Amino acid sequence: MKAYRRTFLSVLLCAAGFTLVFSQQTSGPRYALVIGNSRYQHVTQLRNPSNDATDMAATLKALGFSVDLIVNADLAGMVNGVVRLGNQLATSRNAVGFFYYAGHGVQSSGSNYLVPTNADIPSPNFLGQMALDMQSVLATLQSAGNKLNIVVLDACRNNPFPWSRSGIRGLTVVGSQPPGSIIVYATGAGGVAQDGNGRNGVFTGELLKHLSTPNTDISTVFRDTGAAVQADTDGRQIPAIYTQYFGTFQLAVSRERPASIAEQPTEVKPKLSITQSYGSLSISTLTSGTLYLNGMALGAMPAGHGRLDSVAPGTQTIELHYADGHVERRIVAVASDESTAVTFTYQPPPPQAPPTAHQSTSEPTPPTTKHVSPGPPIPAPHKLPPVQKATSVDNRRGMVLVEGGSFTMGSPPSETGRYDSEIAHTVNVSSFYISKHEVTQGLYQDVMHSNPSHFRGDPGRPVENVNWYDAISFCNKLSERDGLQPVYTIDGSVVTADWIADGYRLPTEAEWEYAARGGAEGALQYHAYAGSNAAGDVGWYSRNSGETTHEVGTKNPNMLGLFDMSGNVWEWCWDWYGPFLTNEQTDPDGPASGSERVVRGGAWNTDARDARSANRNYDPPDTRILSLGFRVVHR
Repeated sequence: MKAYRRTFLSVLLCAAGFTLVFSQQTSGPRYALVIGNSRYQHVTQLRNPSNDATDMAATLKALGFSVDLIVNADLAGMVNGVVRLGNQLATSRNAVGFFYYAGHGVQSSGSNYLVPTNADIPSPNFLGQMALDMQSVLATLQSAGNKLNIVVLDACRNNPFPWSRSGIRGLTVVGSQPPGSIIVYATGAGGVAQDGNGRNGVFTGELLKHLSTPNTDISTVFRDTGAAVQADTDGRQIPAIYTQYFGTFQLAVSRERPASIAEQPTEVKPKLSITQSYGSLSISTLTSGTLYLNGMALGAMPAGHGRLDSVAPGTQTIELHYADGHVERRIVAVASDESTAVTFTYQPPPPQAPPTAHQSTSEPTPPTTKHVSPGPPIPAPHKLPPVQKATSVDNRRGMVLVEGGSFTMGSPPSETGRYDSEIAHTVNVSSFYISKHEVTQGLYQDVMHSNPSHFRGDPGRPVENVNWYDAISFCNKLSERDGLQPVYTIDGSVVTADWIADGYRLPTEAEWEYAARGGAEGALQYHAYAGSNAAGDVGWYSRNSGETTHEVGTKNPNMLGLFDMSGNVWEWCWDWYGPFLTNEQTDPDGPASGSERVVRGGAWNTDARDARSANRNYDPPDTRILSLGFRVVHR
């Protein structure tokens, strides 16, 4: 048995940020393994992990670590990285280890598992063979026999697999905590941490600021980080800290102190120089425009080819703004000392001749369903806005009539990609009107006098980065503007609905799926997606979106003339999320209470499975992400 004492420090958290601060090396060598998984092949892709890992790696390098960075890893890559880290740490008893992971993580039977990007795990029984068991990481680090190990997990998300729809969320508390360890969760066990509205998440954004504070003990770093997260989220996210470590340790150390008159320096002090490696972008475009990098204008870009040098490594957003107002956006991963190709393909449409006297400029009325089963009388349409042609500047508020009827809500057991929560049952729906498009940035700006969207530049794109309360407020303001009676009464976070009012509102979950399927007649034909059995025909999703939203109405509609009900952005519904009631329902509006609201339809960054008409998802009502918007309905 080894005579020295081993200290083990473990930190479990979510999200990331970037701050670079001077630090000096401690007495022992420092080694780090940083993994960021974003581009999942079989489950929902994630926005932040690759950014988080890149930023964490840069910060750790500044803190004196030798960093092994792995982005979008498979299981073999993750295992090999852990083995390399263990071998490095075993070379010195005074070594300090740091393991960082951002991506999907799941819990099962009291254990935590980190999910590789290529994993398609059919049941929890296969987690040990197809995902990285966190216990094996802890065992590898502990067996290295080094001085200190820090483990950081950005894996506090919803379980993405179909067998997970049982209410289990986030990660679980480590069952056996090694002596001399500190375990910190971004939020309470089983909770889901906030991603935030920027490049990184709330918790790690704060953690990295405090990690780089010179001469601060590690326990103070965690306490200060937790207090900042609690303040940033108004108490909605409170980190949990478990400790059996009673020593002191500082990641960032500054040894400089003022010299007194009697104690003048007699030797030259060493200085730290940090060299940053950069990448470049090789740009091709068919049309001249103004080039932007991460929202900053760089100058005119003529048609042809150009090169942009000195680009920081990591995920970057590059845009070309054209003279006619169109914007093309590309999100690219830049690697150090490498050139990444970026191609812009936009060409302005040719001028159109004005219509002749016998031509009509109006848009044909979208098809509606036949009245399949008796329903309540259709409300008089004289107060409804007319169906109107979508242009690049109008508000796209055309409404489509969905006649009442019955349909089977949910999915059959044979449907590919089905989740267990999609239990098939009969639902009767009264007639209503629904907007043919998702609410656009142009309409939102017109009504709310603001545009919170991330993907800006085209008013015809769907508004995103709006929470459920934003959508509710929009409905009321649009109703007031159009002379209709608002549906919602809002008292802080308490919202009640007047179902008799004639104003705009969010669809119920049943109304949303009924409309996506094309009403009663469309439901009889049954398509997996809103108007097709091929996701790419009717929706923008991870395989065809180019990692961005798109102008509404550019894919095929369903048989009711509704666009983008599969993909582009998730859409808020009224209902609290809960299990389906399997008996026959009439105009259900969900549970009386809950903690998450239903979202439907999938988005530009999700796989085809999530874009199915039957897929159910949910988010806390205060969630704002750049893949979540809404559409409105009207009685």
